Amino acid sequence: MTYEGEPLEIGFNAMYLLEILKYMPTDEVRLTFKAPERAATAEPVGWDDPASYMALVLPLRLV
Repeated sequence: MTYEGEPLEIGFNAMYLLEILKYMPTDEVRLTFKAPERAATAEPVGWDDPASYMALVLPLRLV
């Protein structure tokens, strides 16, 4: 796992992430997010047409 950017805390439902990974067409996935309260996108890395497969996952509010 590599991360670029400022440190942040973000939470996701693990079952949703596992479901996304289950159907991802590649072994490597790029998870992109801007802020802990905004949705993140998951895209396959190395896929011929990455825009053809994209998943959106909403974060959980951490308390």
